Amino acid sequence: MIKNLSKIQSAGVRALSTSSICKEDKVKTFKVYRWNPDDGQQPVMQTYKVNLAEMQGKMILDVLIKIKNEQDPTLSFRRSCREGICGSCAMNIDGKNNLACLSKVDENLDKVSKIYPLPHMYVVKDLVPDMTNFYAQYKAVEPWLQQKKCTRHVRNRPQGPQTPLPIGRRPSQIGRLIRMHLMRLLQYFLSILLVERG
Repeated sequence: MIKNLSKIQSAGVRALSTSSICKEDKVKTFKVYRWNPDDGQQPVMQTYKVNLAEMQGKMILDVLIKIKNEQDPTLSFRRSCREGICGSCAMNIDGKNNLACLSKVDENLDKVSKIYPLPHMYVVKDLVPDMTNFYAQYKAVEPWLQQKKCTRHVRNRPQGPQTPLPIGRRPSQIGRLIRMHLMRLLQYFLSILLVERG
């Protein structure tokens, strides 16, 4: 029994050593735009090396989180839902405007991936764009569902469990989704138009 145990342990050590060799082979280089307005320096492209074999996720957002957690805690970027819905992680990845949570890491280890903030927006810090102008445009366009004017005067329309709306007036699931995503769709398409025409 003890002989079998030692054989199992030695096989386990060999398996661990070979798996660590495989993990070392998947190191990819990333160049990330860095700029801090507080230090007065010019923007730079900082190089990071990330072992893709140690990562659970294979998206650019996972790489940025790994860099922030393990290599450089001063790296700044926005993130929220990680599902491609909110649009917080929009940035320029390898020359294309995309969401970091939906952009897969290029498996070609020889190619350097370059990550920039969105090119048509002012930069607050690193990969964080200034959204002030976007929110002003959003408010001016009003891209949400708007109620038609009622013929009768309604002062207050309480919506609670005690006074439910009639079935014909309840907002549909599609309406909620449209209101929730229109802002980020507008941001995405504005970025494409401004970059391609500008």
